[in-house]
Amino acid sequence: MMKYLSAASVLLNVIAFANAASIYDEIEHNEDVNRKFSLDLQSVVELTTDIKFRAPNDVNHYYFVVPRDLEYNQISIQGTVAGNADPLKITKLVNPEARLLKRFTDQNASDAVFFDIELPKGAFQAFTIKELYKRRKQPFPSTIKIQDEQMLLFTDSKYYLSVYPTKSQKLQFAYEASNTVFYTPDTTAEKKSKLLRYGPFKDIAKFSFEQVMVHYKYPGPLPIFTEVKKTIEISHWGNILVDEYYDLFNEAAGINGEFGRVDYQHWNPNVAPYAIKSLETGLDRYIRGLYYWDYIGNISTSNAHRDLEKVKFRIEPRFPIFGQWKTDWSQGYSTPTRYHLFQEAQQNSRYIFNYTFIQDFNEFLAENYTIKVILPEGATNIKFHSAFSVDQIETGLHFSTLDYIGRPSITIKKDNVHKLLHNEAFQVTYDFQNAGIFIEPIYVIAFFFVCFLTAILYGRINLSLDEKKKQ
Repeated sequence: MMKYLSAASVLLNVIAFANAASIYDEIEHNEDVNRKFSLDLQSVVELTTDIKFRAPNDVNHYYFVVPRDLEYNQISIQGTVAGNADPLKITKLVNPEARLLKRFTDQNASDAVFFDIELPKGAFQAFTIKELYKRRKQPFPSTIKIQDEQMLLFTDSKYYLSVYPTKSQKLQFAYEASNTVFYTPDTTAEKKSKLLRYGPFKDIAKFSFEQVMVHYKYPGPLPIFTEVKKTIEISHWGNILVDEYYDLFNEAAGINGEFGRVDYQHWNPNVAPYAIKSLETGLDRYIRGLYYWDYIGNISTSNAHRDLEKVKFRIEPRFPIFGQWKTDWSQGYSTPTRYHLFQEAQQNSRYIFNYTFIQDFNEFLAENYTIKVILPEGATNIKFHSAFSVDQIETGLHFSTLDYIGRPSITIKKDNVHKLLHNEAFQVTYDFQNAGIFIEPIYVIAFFFVCFLTAILYGRINLSLDEKKKQ
């Protein structure tokens, strides 16, 4: 009996190994690959890769690789198939199997990060991958004078880095090509008004790499939020308080020498356009009580205007944020609960809080993003819902004025938040009995009752030890 079991187990292992090996060997080659880098976004670089591959049979796995040097810079990877609205399932292989790496030992596969892309069933042999990268546009030179023009340097591989050979491929860079200072020469290179093209390249071996550089003038700043914190306090008395903290850094070229107001000429918009001189955003029209302050305070450095659709909010830092400089500030406002807090139709004690996940200045990347939602005292069964995954969820208690047992809170943390990825609403659901809104008023009434009772008793009790002399 044991012999039959051992033979069966060996057979199953052989079949499993054969199936796993076939996953790696099904795809013969990439038929056609088109890559396009979008360099005109302020905080990120977007890479779109259209892939057509050839395989003898229907396959459901494709292995995609990224240079390990860019693992930190990559903030997202998404895949789609034409005609299918559902995104592809992409899994990062933290520890790729040895037999997968063994096939590419001569191509230094250990320097690559592997992704397993699960393709839908059917005769799909083409799909699109979109990636977002941060901190890839480097100022070159790294320091300049205030009056000088800023130039950026972007580097990548001329060829598509792949575990499969590629029959034909093209490469494009989308930016203001008229500002080009230098680009890697090639017989296939073609420069147009807003596009630099390379290719087509024919019969490229797997894991081929050849550096390509684009050096161009870029007049604008490179802002990025190193930290954003948003605190939301919900009151069932009709108000939601939102407080936000921003820590802003400008990745642009630094100043060569000391800063001088005479050289800067703050009123001249043509001087140092790579410095952040002001920030603008649009807030919901129904907000009220808008405020802004930095470490020193707020001395005529912010203004707001309410129009038919938005509250246009503009702040001006106390000093221009040149390259490699940073600043931080806080802002906030109140909003009526009727726009964001709702009751479930079938359960009156169940509430749904709906709010936009991304920060107000959503054009910029937020590297470390935290949202803390503080619920009314007595809320239970708290749950968080969003269309995308988050890095960390914590629950706790928050104590403020008149809080006795503490107000429940839920804290959500996520790295690398950007409007191209996270411009969605999130929901926090919880149970709360309507009678709970009277807890704090009861605290106030009880406090004053005890104070008055103490005063009355103190005025009527005689603590003197001497008896009054009779007249």
